[in-house]
Amino acid sequence: MRFGNLVEISNAVAATRSRKTKISLLADCLRALSKTEAPITVAYLASELPQGRFGVDNAGLRLAAGSAANADAAPAARPLSIRDVHQAVEAGVGSQSRCAALLEQLFSRATSAEGSFLRALLMGELRQGALQGVMSDTLARATETPVAVVRKAAMLTGSLVTAGARLLAEGQKSLAALRLAVLQPLQPMLAQSADSVGAALARTGRASVAPKLDGA
Repeated sequence: MRFGNLVEISNAVAATRSRKTKISLLADCLRALSKTEAPITVAYLASELPQGRFGVDNAGLRLAAGSAANADAAPAARPLSIRDVHQAVEAGVGSQSRCAALLEQLFSRATSAEGSFLRALLMGELRQGALQGVMSDTLARATETPVAVVRKAAMLTGSLVTAGARLLAEGQKSLAALRLAVLQPLQPMLAQSADSVGAALARTGRASVAPKLDGA
Protein backbone atom coordinates (compact mmCIF):
# COMPACT_ATOMS: atom_id res chain seq x y z
CA MET A 1 0.00 0.00 0.00
CA ARG A 2 1.15 3.53 -0.70
CA PHE A 3 2.14 5.44 2.41
CA GLY A 4 -0.04 8.30 1.22
CA ASN A 5 -3.13 6.07 1.36
CA LEU A 6 -2.39 5.30 5.02
CA VAL A 7 -1.98 9.02 5.74
CA GLU A 8 -5.34 9.78 4.08
CA ILE A 9 -7.06 7.11 6.18
CA SER A 10 -5.41 8.40 9.36
CA ASN A 11 -6.57 11.95 8.59
CA ALA A 12 -10.10 10.72 7.90
CA VAL A 13 -10.12 8.86 11.22
CA ALA A 14 -8.90 11.98 13.03
CA ALA A 15 -11.59 14.10 11.36
CA THR A 16 -14.58 12.10 12.65
CA ARG A 17 -15.95 11.71 16.16
CA SER A 18 -17.99 8.65 15.22
CA ARG A 19 -16.54 5.50 16.75
CA LYS A 20 -18.33 3.35 14.18
CA THR A 21 -16.87 5.37 11.31
CA LYS A 22 -13.37 5.16 12.77
CA ILE A 23 -13.64 1.38 13.11
CA SER A 24 -15.05 1.01 9.60
CA LEU A 25 -12.28 3.11 8.02
CA LEU A 26 -9.52 1.32 9.92
CA ALA A 27 -10.92 -2.16 9.30
CA ASP A 28 -11.18 -1.48 5.55
CA CYS A 29 -7.56 -0.32 5.63
CA LEU A 30 -6.33 -3.48 7.38
CA ARG A 31 -8.23 -5.75 4.99
CA ALA A 32 -6.50 -4.11 2.02
CA LEU A 33 -2.99 -4.81 3.34
CA SER A 34 -0.67 -7.71 2.62
CA LYS A 35 0.36 -10.00 5.49
CA THR A 36 3.74 -8.26 5.68
CA GLU A 37 2.27 -4.74 5.65
CA ALA A 38 -0.51 -5.36 8.18
CA PRO A 39 1.63 -5.75 11.37
CA ILE A 40 3.64 -2.64 10.45
CA THR A 41 0.47 -0.64 9.86
CA VAL A 42 -1.10 -1.70 13.17
CA ALA A 43 1.96 -0.31 14.95
CA TYR A 44 1.90 2.92 12.94
CA LEU A 45 -1.81 3.48 13.62
CA ALA A 46 -1.06 3.02 17.32
CA SER A 47 1.70 5.68 17.03
CA GLU A 48 4.43 3.11 17.58
CA LEU A 49 7.42 1.87 15.62
CA PRO A 50 7.99 -1.91 15.44
CA GLN A 51 11.68 -1.17 16.07
CA GLY A 52 11.06 0.99 19.13
CA ARG A 53 12.78 4.38 18.93
CA PHE A 54 14.42 5.67 15.75
CA GLY A 55 17.27 7.56 17.41
CA VAL A 56 16.77 11.10 16.09
CA ASP A 57 15.49 13.97 18.24
CA ASN A 58 12.97 16.63 17.28
CA ALA A 59 15.66 19.01 16.04
CA GLY A 60 17.02 16.31 13.74
CA LEU A 61 13.53 15.63 12.41
CA ARG A 62 12.96 19.32 11.66
CA LEU A 63 16.28 19.50 9.83
CA ALA A 64 15.52 16.42 7.72
CA ALA A 65 11.97 17.58 7.02
CA GLY A 66 13.29 20.79 5.47
CA SER A 67 14.25 18.83 2.36
CA ALA A 68 10.57 18.02 1.75
CA ALA A 69 9.33 21.61 1.83
CA ASN A 70 8.71 21.71 -1.92
CA ALA A 71 7.78 18.04 -2.37
CA ASP A 72 4.18 18.83 -3.34
CA ALA A 73 5.38 21.11 -6.11
CA ALA A 74 7.71 18.44 -7.47
CA PRO A 75 6.31 14.99 -6.48
CA ALA A 76 8.72 12.07 -6.20
CA ALA A 77 8.92 9.82 -9.23
CA ARG A 78 8.32 6.80 -7.01
CA PRO A 79 5.76 7.43 -4.23
CA LEU A 80 6.55 6.17 -0.74
CA SER A 81 5.11 2.83 0.32
CA ILE A 82 4.57 1.50 3.83
CA ARG A 83 7.46 -0.92 3.23
CA ASP A 84 9.76 1.95 2.18
CA VAL A 85 9.22 3.68 5.50
CA HIS A 86 9.60 0.47 7.50
CA GLN A 87 12.82 -0.51 5.73
CA ALA A 88 14.33 2.95 6.19
CA VAL A 89 13.60 2.91 9.92
CA GLU A 90 14.95 -0.63 10.18
CA ALA A 91 18.18 0.34 8.42
CA GLY A 92 18.66 3.46 10.56
CA VAL A 93 18.40 1.83 13.98
CA GLY A 94 21.64 2.11 15.95
CA SER A 95 23.37 4.92 14.05
CA GLN A 96 22.53 8.62 14.32
CA SER A 97 24.38 9.53 11.12
CA ARG A 98 22.64 6.76 9.19
CA CYS A 99 19.29 7.79 10.71
CA ALA A 100 19.79 11.37 9.55
CA ALA A 101 20.69 10.34 5.99
CA LEU A 102 17.73 7.97 5.72
CA LEU A 103 15.37 10.60 7.10
CA GLU A 104 16.47 13.09 4.47
CA GLN A 105 15.78 10.49 1.78
CA LEU A 106 12.33 9.73 3.21
CA PHE A 107 11.28 13.36 3.59
CA SER A 108 12.61 14.26 0.12
CA ARG A 109 10.14 11.73 -1.33
CA ALA A 110 7.24 12.62 0.98
CA THR A 111 4.39 15.01 0.29
CA SER A 112 3.67 17.63 2.95
CA ALA A 113 0.86 15.46 4.38
CA GLU A 114 3.13 12.39 4.47
CA GLY A 115 5.89 14.47 6.05
CA SER A 116 3.58 15.67 8.84
CA PHE A 117 2.48 12.09 9.52
CA LEU A 118 6.10 10.89 9.53
CA ARG A 119 7.20 13.54 12.04
CA ALA A 120 4.34 12.68 14.39
CA LEU A 121 4.96 8.95 14.01
CA LEU A 122 8.71 9.12 14.60
CA MET A 123 8.20 11.29 17.71
CA GLY A 124 5.43 9.02 19.04
CA GLU A 125 2.93 11.88 18.89
CA LEU A 126 0.42 10.68 16.30
CA ARG A 127 -3.06 11.77 17.41
CA GLN A 128 -5.95 10.39 15.38
CA GLY A 129 -8.49 9.12 17.89
CA ALA A 130 -7.65 5.45 17.33
CA LEU A 131 -7.34 4.49 20.98
CA GLN A 132 -6.93 0.91 22.18
CA GLY A 133 -10.66 0.28 22.47
CA VAL A 134 -11.18 1.40 18.87
CA MET A 135 -8.21 -0.64 17.63
CA SER A 136 -9.41 -3.75 19.47
CA ASP A 137 -12.78 -3.51 17.75
CA THR A 138 -11.07 -2.74 14.43
CA LEU A 139 -8.87 -5.84 14.59
CA ALA A 140 -11.88 -7.93 15.54
CA ARG A 141 -13.94 -6.67 12.61
CA ALA A 142 -11.12 -6.84 10.05
CA THR A 143 -10.34 -10.48 10.90
CA GLU A 144 -13.82 -11.66 11.99
CA THR A 145 -12.43 -12.50 15.42
CA PRO A 146 -14.45 -12.08 18.64
CA VAL A 147 -13.35 -8.85 20.30
CA ALA A 148 -12.99 -10.69 23.63
CA VAL A 149 -10.33 -12.90 22.02
CA VAL A 150 -8.43 -9.84 20.77
CA ARG A 151 -8.52 -8.17 24.18
CA LYS A 152 -7.41 -11.32 25.98
CA ALA A 153 -4.49 -11.67 23.57
CA ALA A 154 -3.50 -8.05 24.21
CA MET A 155 -3.57 -8.73 27.94
CA LEU A 156 -1.43 -11.87 27.66
CA THR A 157 1.16 -10.34 25.33
CA GLY A 158 1.21 -7.01 27.15
CA SER A 159 0.57 -5.12 23.91
CA LEU A 160 -2.36 -4.70 21.54
CA VAL A 161 0.14 -4.01 18.74
CA THR A 162 1.90 -7.33 19.39
CA ALA A 163 -1.38 -9.22 19.56
CA GLY A 164 -2.74 -7.48 16.47
CA ALA A 165 0.41 -8.15 14.45
CA ARG A 166 0.23 -11.83 15.38
CA LEU A 167 -3.46 -12.02 14.51
CA LEU A 168 -3.01 -10.38 11.11
CA ALA A 169 0.06 -12.40 10.19
CA GLU A 170 -0.94 -15.83 11.52
CA GLY A 171 -4.69 -15.78 12.03
CA GLN A 172 -7.05 -16.30 14.95
CA LYS A 173 -5.68 -19.73 15.84
CA SER A 174 -2.35 -18.17 16.80
CA LEU A 175 -4.07 -16.23 19.60
CA ALA A 176 -5.65 -19.39 21.02
CA ALA A 177 -2.16 -20.71 21.74
CA LEU A 178 -1.28 -17.78 24.00
CA ARG A 179 -0.83 -18.55 27.70
CA LEU A 180 0.46 -16.83 30.81
CA ALA A 181 4.26 -16.77 30.63
CA VAL A 182 6.86 -16.23 33.35
CA LEU A 183 8.39 -12.71 33.19
CA GLN A 184 5.87 -11.62 30.52
CA PRO A 185 4.09 -8.51 31.86
CA LEU A 186 0.32 -8.48 31.53
CA GLN A 187 -1.65 -5.58 30.15
CA PRO A 188 -4.65 -4.55 32.28
CA MET A 189 -7.93 -5.51 30.66
CA LEU A 190 -10.09 -2.66 29.39
CA ALA A 191 -13.16 -1.97 31.51
CA GLN A 192 -16.49 -2.88 29.96
CA SER A 193 -19.40 -0.45 30.02
CA ALA A 194 -22.95 -1.01 31.25
CA ASP A 195 -26.16 0.92 30.65
CA SER A 196 -26.73 1.62 34.34
CA VAL A 197 -25.33 0.99 37.80
CA GLY A 198 -27.98 -1.65 38.33
CA ALA A 199 -26.99 -3.45 35.13
CA ALA A 200 -23.32 -3.34 36.14
CA LEU A 201 -24.03 -4.78 39.61
CA ALA A 202 -26.14 -7.53 38.06
CA ARG A 203 -23.01 -8.68 36.25
CA THR A 204 -20.40 -8.12 38.97
CA GLY A 205 -22.35 -8.94 42.12
CA ARG A 206 -21.69 -6.95 45.27
CA ALA A 207 -18.96 -4.40 44.53
CA SER A 208 -17.28 -1.25 45.80
CA VAL A 209 -16.95 1.87 43.68
CA ALA A 210 -13.98 4.22 43.28
CA PRO A 211 -13.96 7.46 41.26
CA LYS A 212 -11.64 7.68 38.25
CA LEU A 213 -10.88 10.58 35.93
CA ASP A 214 -10.87 9.05 32.45
CA GLY A 215 -7.52 9.35 30.72
CA ALA A 216 -5.56 10.35 33.81
